[in-house]
Amino acid sequence: MKLVTFNHDLVALLKQWRNEVGGKYDGKYKSWQYWQPFSKTILKRLQELHDLGVKSE
Repeated sequence: MKLVTFNHDLVALLKQWRNEVGGKYDGKYKSWQYWQPFSKTILKRLQELHDLGVKSE
Protein backbone atom coordinates (compact mmCIF):
# COMPACT_ATOMS: atom_id res chain seq x y z
CA MET A 1 0.00 0.00 0.00
CA LYS A 2 1.42 3.36 -0.97
CA LEU A 3 0.38 6.29 1.18
CA VAL A 4 0.63 9.41 -0.96
CA THR A 5 -0.47 12.02 1.57
CA PHE A 6 0.53 12.03 5.21
CA ASN A 7 -2.48 11.18 7.33
CA HIS A 8 -1.89 11.51 11.07
CA ASP A 9 -4.95 9.44 11.94
CA LEU A 10 -3.83 6.54 9.75
CA VAL A 11 -0.30 6.67 11.17
CA ALA A 12 -1.75 6.57 14.70
CA LEU A 13 -3.81 3.50 13.75
CA LEU A 14 -0.79 1.74 12.25
CA LYS A 15 1.23 2.45 15.41
CA GLN A 16 -1.61 1.16 17.59
CA TRP A 17 -1.82 -2.01 15.52
CA ARG A 18 1.96 -2.38 15.69
CA ASN A 19 1.77 -2.31 19.46
CA GLU A 20 -1.19 -4.68 19.45
CA VAL A 21 0.10 -7.42 17.14
CA GLY A 22 3.76 -6.62 16.59
CA GLY A 23 5.34 -5.00 13.61
CA LYS A 24 7.65 -2.18 12.65
CA TYR A 25 8.07 0.84 10.41
CA ASP A 26 10.91 0.61 7.89
CA GLY A 27 12.12 4.17 7.31
CA LYS A 28 14.38 3.19 4.42
CA TYR A 29 11.43 1.97 2.33
CA LYS A 30 8.78 4.07 4.13
CA SER A 31 6.67 1.00 4.76
CA TRP A 32 5.02 -0.80 7.66
CA GLN A 33 5.81 -4.47 8.21
CA TYR A 34 3.55 -6.86 10.08
CA TRP A 35 4.23 -10.58 10.39
CA GLN A 36 2.06 -13.63 9.88
CA PRO A 37 -0.59 -14.37 10.92
CA PHE A 38 -1.29 -10.75 11.85
CA SER A 39 -0.48 -9.28 8.44
CA LYS A 40 -3.75 -10.76 7.18
CA THR A 41 -5.58 -9.11 10.08
CA ILE A 42 -4.00 -5.74 9.29
CA LEU A 43 -4.87 -6.08 5.59
CA LYS A 44 -8.48 -6.90 6.47
CA ARG A 45 -8.69 -3.85 8.75
CA LEU A 46 -7.27 -1.59 6.02
CA GLN A 47 -9.74 -3.00 3.49
CA GLU A 48 -12.62 -2.31 5.90
CA LEU A 49 -11.41 1.28 6.35
CA HIS A 50 -11.19 1.67 2.58
CA ASP A 51 -14.71 0.32 2.12
CA LEU A 52 -16.04 2.76 4.72
CA GLY A 53 -14.28 5.63 2.95
CA VAL A 54 -15.64 4.68 -0.45
CA LYS A 55 -19.19 4.42 0.90
CA SER A 56 -19.02 7.81 2.61
CA GLU A 57 -17.94 9.68 -0.56
